[in-house]
Amino acid sequence: MYIEDLTEVDYQILKYFKENSPSSIEDAAKHLPNVEALEYRIRFLSTPEFKQSTNFSIPIENTKCLHEEFETYNDSCITKIKNLGIFSITTLGKKALQDYETSQKQQKKDIWLKNVWTPILVTIITNLVISGIKWLLPLIQQYLSSFLK
Repeated sequence: MYIEDLTEVDYQILKYFKENSPSSIEDAAKHLPNVEALEYRIRFLSTPEFKQSTNFSIPIENTKCLHEEFETYNDSCITKIKNLGIFSITTLGKKALQDYETSQKQQKKDIWLKNVWTPILVTIITNLVISGIKWLLPLIQQYLSSFLK
């Protein structure tokens, strides 16, 4: 899972888990009813990246946005893991969400600057130029009349 691959909906999910961790998929589904494939998205956000070793894959630390709680138990001298279906946001998830929210604020600020302040400044400068021309026009006429005589 790469942070660059996250979508708006993924960030909504991260925001939910930031505000409501730990939480189950069922609880998330109640709060995010418009999110389709919620369980798939949560599983995607909780899947780490892997590096390939000789005969097996090893999960890379700090490469998932959500962490699923689990319990371990012994079965015939073998330690097994049982996933509990309860998720919480990781440090990487918090960082990704904060970066996204900061980026969104900056985009809104840029849009505000381009769509509001630029036309206001153009209007003010235009009015100053027109006022300056009105003030200079009599002087220009007087200069031209004395020059032509």
